[in-house]
Amino acid sequence: MKKVITSLTLIGGGLLNIVEAKNLSDICPNANSDCIISTPLQESITINNSYTSITNNTNITSGGNNTISGNTSSDINTFTNNGDIINTYPSTTGNNLYTIYLDNTNIKSFINDGNIKNDKNGGVYINFTSSILNFTNNGTIDVSRDKNAVEIKNYIGNIKVNFINTGEIKGSVAFGGYVDMDNFYNTGKIYGGIVGIASVRGARIDNFYNTGEIHLAEQNNTSDYYHVASSRESTQISQPITFNTYKFHINEDNNTFNNFTKYTKEDYDRGSGDMSHLVLKLTTNINQTYAKLTNDAKFIINPLDGFSFNEEYLIEKLVLDTDGKSLFSDAASKANNNLLQYQDGTNVLSKDFLNHLSTNNPTFNISKGNSDGTFKIDLETKNSTANSIAKSEAASMNSIMFRAKSIIFNNAMQNNAKRIALDRNYNTYASINELRDNFNFYYKNDILDTNSLNSNILDSTESIFIADARAQRQQARENRNRATNNRLNIQNRNLTTPKPAPQAQKPSRDYANTINQSSTTTSRNDLSSYFFFTPFVSHTSFYKSSGLDYSGLDYGFISGINGKLGSINTLGAHIGFSYGKLKENVWDTNITTMTINAGLHYKLDLFYDMYIKVIGDVFMFLDELKASFLTKSYKPNNIGFAGSAYYGKDFNLGKNGILGLELGLLYQGINMSSINTDVENYNSQLQNLFYIDINTNYYKVFNNGFLFNSILGAKVLTTTPNTILKIGNDSFKYDIKTDRVLGYINLGVGYNINQRAEFSIDYLGMFGDKSMSNSGFFNARVWW
Repeated sequence: MKKVITSLTLIGGGLLNIVEAKNLSDICPNANSDCIISTPLQESITINNSYTSITNNTNITSGGNNTISGNTSSDINTFTNNGDIINTYPSTTGNNLYTIYLDNTNIKSFINDGNIKNDKNGGVYINFTSSILNFTNNGTIDVSRDKNAVEIKNYIGNIKVNFINTGEIKGSVAFGGYVDMDNFYNTGKIYGGIVGIASVRGARIDNFYNTGEIHLAEQNNTSDYYHVASSRESTQISQPITFNTYKFHINEDNNTFNNFTKYTKEDYDRGSGDMSHLVLKLTTNINQTYAKLTNDAKFIINPLDGFSFNEEYLIEKLVLDTDGKSLFSDAASKANNNLLQYQDGTNVLSKDFLNHLSTNNPTFNISKGNSDGTFKIDLETKNSTANSIAKSEAASMNSIMFRAKSIIFNNAMQNNAKRIALDRNYNTYASINELRDNFNFYYKNDILDTNSLNSNILDSTESIFIADARAQRQQARENRNRATNNRLNIQNRNLTTPKPAPQAQKPSRDYANTINQSSTTTSRNDLSSYFFFTPFVSHTSFYKSSGLDYSGLDYGFISGINGKLGSINTLGAHIGFSYGKLKENVWDTNITTMTINAGLHYKLDLFYDMYIKVIGDVFMFLDELKASFLTKSYKPNNIGFAGSAYYGKDFNLGKNGILGLELGLLYQGINMSSINTDVENYNSQLQNLFYIDINTNYYKVFNNGFLFNSILGAKVLTTTPNTILKIGNDSFKYDIKTDRVLGYINLGVGYNINQRAEFSIDYLGMFGDKSMSNSGFFNARVWW
């Protein structure tokens, strides 16, 4: 049963918001239940009952020795603080001066998601009697740096502790007694180091994991400053600390680092820049080693402002004792005892320690220096955050632009206008493919209705039709300056026609002429505009040679309208949308990109089946970057814009379709917003990409109404986009590793349902020197 504190104290008929209490049973009288404190308290509280759980959701403040204390009669499964527990005791003298003091309390789990504060003394003291304790701090424990923010001890023996800190602990963390720590896990900040306690034997830590920050501790106002100690007093017998993972934050140049001996009071007082080395304070017992490594231990190097890239650093200066002696057995100046060992007792050599070194970011590459026992770090800019985002956005932009281009200006759409027999005078004439398309599209159903139809009839009729068309074109040239309203005379032309089939099975020339004469009434002459809608799905992958090997799916659509303006102009607008995620497994990196696109397009038909096409686009990129090496996700929002112009010509191949050639110039710009991660910093910058695009396209309409279209081409990047990476005050300019050559192929089949509707199913493949993309899309078009 849960009891929520909503107690109200009436004084003269009014309300008192602050409730004073001595014992927790005054607030939660039911023992062995869940106690939830939700009303502010201003007094020291004693836990005098056993509870399944105690949860504080409010502010508890006192000026006594301890704000919350527990005794031996208390059994608590879980203590959780979601609020503020504050001790304002003004003096540092006295006994048991903590904000939370749980002495001989059978507590199993302590969780702080709020704020625990003590102006003068310690934070949380737990001397527990249970067989296991899980201590978790996700909030803040705010005490003076030289005080114990957390002190955990046990005197029973064989007691297991799991310690997790993801928040801020502004003092020291101390362990002692018979505590056997299974896991020490820190991804947050500990400002006062890890210290042992001079009681019985000290603590053993079996799995020491730190990827956060552990700053210096001071040993009882002496000149010794260190990060981790097996015991605060050197005479105290202690237990081993076994390192699994540890993170260095190096802000020293290679000369300063290689000449380091020990930290000073100035380093301690500064409170930052004191994590370039790991200094251990270990018990001086020559018969036992107190610092050990697992065989697969990992030590992470995080280079900060001041780090010398591509310069040699001495490995022996990474781990030292408080006397400035290295703990590697092959070091030039090594400690007399307590050298680093593996769990099997083998000494750790500095030259072998290189195998345990790694970086916390794919932008940095660690390798052996020119000499044994050294390491250096250079930049892998192709793996950088900005490079990954820019490549993702460029790929999304290319994908939408290619799809839009293939949909808006493929031959199927171009020649729908050519199916329309426009009103013409003698200064214009129909091209062969225009007439042929009209024949195939508008009269195939009439011919299919005849009982004597076979494939030869269609071919024969088409040959007659084409021959007549050629004659008409010649006559039009001869009579161009003599406009007349009479029909063209085609009676005395010397034509070569196929051998006629039996009259019952072959349409006459009059039928072909009827097609021409009737086209103005049977075509899409009044259908000058159309709408298209194209949903798509695609898979994109980046090659490892260009950076991190991302891959993933994206989904979206492209839609728009086209309209004829006169006989030679086509104007339209289009929109696009895509949403996709690229994932990389080694660094557990995910880039989610939502792309919103809008654009205009225009086509001008010239003589001899030549044309000019112009497309303009704007893009909005909504990105989110998550990675194991980042402490949080980043959501840069970038803007892109693009313009392209193409010059092309179509070649009529008669019954074999239409072949086209195009040459284009493209510009793509991406205005990238600033990005500031834990290490990498990038200012806002415009990326300019200029391309040359050349392609060939092919289109054919079959007698049964099916369509086939294809595009084969390549575009070449003529510029070198770059950006600037900043690490502290150091700047590094590098190239964005986007595709320099991108080949593409589009294959599609479609069908003319009727004069107003057409659909196609297409494949688009893009193959570059840095990436590859495969897409499938369905395209529907409707005329009106």
